[in-house]
Amino acid sequence: MEITKNALTLSYENDLKYEEGKCDENDAETPYALAMEIEDPEERARVIEAINARRRGCYERHHGDKSHIVSEFAKEHNIDVATAEKIFSMAAHKDDGNDRGVEIQSPDRLKDEMQHFAAKKRWQGAIGAVKDEVRLQSELEEWNYAVMARWVSLYRTEDMEPEHRPYMTVGFVVVQVIFFIVYAVIQGDSVEYASPSVGPESFFMEIVDVGSCTISCQGGENVYAITEYVDQRAEIWRYFTYSICHIGYGHLFGNAVVEIILGVPLDMVHGSLRMAAVGVLSILGGALTISWGDPYLAVVGSSGYGFGLIGVHFGNLILNWKDLHDATTLPPIPNNVLRLGILLVLGLFLNSSWIVSKVNDEDDGTSHAAHLGGFVAGLLFSVPILRELGRHRYQHQLRIGATVLGCAYLLFGVIWTASQWRPTWLIYNSSSWDPERDWCSAGGEVGEIYGATC
Repeated sequence: MEITKNALTLSYENDLKYEEGKCDENDAETPYALAMEIEDPEERARVIEAINARRRGCYERHHGDKSHIVSEFAKEHNIDVATAEKIFSMAAHKDDGNDRGVEIQSPDRLKDEMQHFAAKKRWQGAIGAVKDEVRLQSELEEWNYAVMARWVSLYRTEDMEPEHRPYMTVGFVVVQVIFFIVYAVIQGDSVEYASPSVGPESFFMEIVDVGSCTISCQGGENVYAITEYVDQRAEIWRYFTYSICHIGYGHLFGNAVVEIILGVPLDMVHGSLRMAAVGVLSILGGALTISWGDPYLAVVGSSGYGFGLIGVHFGNLILNWKDLHDATTLPPIPNNVLRLGILLVLGLFLNSSWIVSKVNDEDDGTSHAAHLGGFVAGLLFSVPILRELGRHRYQHQLRIGATVLGCAYLLFGVIWTASQWRPTWLIYNSSSWDPERDWCSAGGEVGEIYGATC
């Protein structure tokens, strides 16, 4: 609001200068530059139009003003200003040239030259005004396109505010890489593509530590039993620190690539603070979903955050659907439709292992609960947190609804985690990893070694 006021005030002050005959062609640049700093595109367009409406007469008044024409004519013909003023009056048919106070040589010739000179200056002013307005309008369109309508781009201009540099996205990837390298060196691990897990076990998202499996012989048959279940639900840091631990460098590299591709364009448009807030909530959403989706798994990796970024892209698309429609990068496909198609294809690609495992009725060894929770949290919380590219009535209700749903989703996860001991599944199926069924039983991993009879 302050920028708008300053831009219009400066434009008005320049307008007064125009009326006083003190027009400077460069005066229009400063209020226009101020208006370009307005974030809301609709308000920015309104202010630009107001400034343009006031400054359209700048060139005409500057080049077509009598004092300017007279002074330029005097310089070009090497005569004094008083003589030039007399010739101007004659050319305007306001003087018959009989004033003996000013002697004019060849008055008819100079009168004709003055008429042509004045007409030329006025046309220069009119043409200059049109050219300048077209140039400034082109700059405005390029600025809007670069900042608001890019899909994946490392575009950056020197006048962008620091918050539009991808500090959050790049910084989080750097933290993961440094943590991975430092911990592996300290522990002396020989890190391979998919093994071992790099990070302390106290950092893993694991709400229950399953004890050892005991075997006793009863009636000629082996009886399997888990000794204890250690409650780790109150170790709050686990709900966040699991995102910086990875299973080998292949796991780390894959997550880092996804985060860079998806995170950088969002970070540059919406700023690192907004992206940090959405990122933390996505990581938390993934952790709380694990508590009712895969409660007995020890989960590591930042893929919950990566899937959260997909949700953020969907949220950005929903929030700014109308504004992104006109920002077409591949005519005749509207930009919002193009983005939706890319997101759907990307979502299918990133979930391909899960789809294949379901088709083949196999377990791919991945916690898709973290992916689901990260996506849902990223989608719901991006709507109230991200920046609006334009202001529309539907956005207010959309923000309220998304906030309520997002908070309800996290609250459900908190209540479920706190109330279920021993941990249990919201939806139990054959792909759910059950330690009693899949590990410590006659038909589980231990049973395959020791058998059913003793």
